[in-house]
Amino acid sequence: MFFEGAVDRAGNLWYALPGQWKMISLFGIHVPLWVAPVYLWFAGGFALFTILQVRAGAGPRTFFKIAGVLVVADMLFEIPIVRFAKLYVYYGHNQPLFNHSWFPLPAWYITTNMFFVLLPALLVLAVMSSRRRHIEWTIPFVMIAACYMCYGSVTWPVVAAMQTACRRRRRRWPRF
Repeated sequence: MFFEGAVDRAGNLWYALPGQWKMISLFGIHVPLWVAPVYLWFAGGFALFTILQVRAGAGPRTFFKIAGVLVVADMLFEIPIVRFAKLYVYYGHNQPLFNHSWFPLPAWYITTNMFFVLLPALLVLAVMSSRRRHIEWTIPFVMIAACYMCYGSVTWPVVAAMQTACRRRRRRWPRF
């Protein structure tokens, strides 16, 4: 939850305010309580599953299966929430690979969310393979850092393009 407000602000995602219990407010974004178990299941569960697969000797084919399952799970989960439940909305005329009516989830978020699970799993594996005693206390910090690293490394071109287009559009309008 330490990064959700920043990612939502930069990626043009807004939660519906009426009827949702507020968990935290970051960067002007109201993050509802229901987001916490979703992250626990999606980010935590899939990351743990990936770690267990690697420890069991997973090969490239397994990684493709994990990536495919992440993509399908993201689409099956997010599209109904956006389209039917209307718990949050992506906005903006410049969202890439996005259509308000027939595909209300920007496709760039799908790959970002996939990387959002795989990078923390990789970093936790790296920490745990260091063979240092009592290093496991760093895992919560590694997970938070991995979240920022993921969004900072994967989404910066898209976010920069969206924010630049917004600024250009604002310049056309006279200031009052």
